[in-house]
Amino acid sequence: MVSILAGEAGNLAVKFLATGGGYIAGGVVLHTLRAIEQPAFMQGFKRKGRFAELTERIPVHVVVTPAGPAGAAVYGLEPSIPEPVFS
Repeated sequence: MVSILAGEAGNLAVKFLATGGGYIAGGVVLHTLRAIEQPAFMQGFKRKGRFAELTERIPVHVVVTPAGPAGAAVYGLEPSIPEPVFS
């Protein structure tokens, strides 16, 4: 399963030219953190054929704090701004 996560993370990094880095978060990360820390994860992330040189330079960050619920709470507490109506 970690090889699938690594490969898809690498695919997304290439698709979005994420030269500033990629962030992996969520429940799966917490359960697979030890495997993600192994060299095989980064090898799978970087194994992108002609784009390997690009993925070599992209840092990968693993988020292990509950950032998702915190972000949703902030968004939910923001005042609602009505959309402009065009006629």
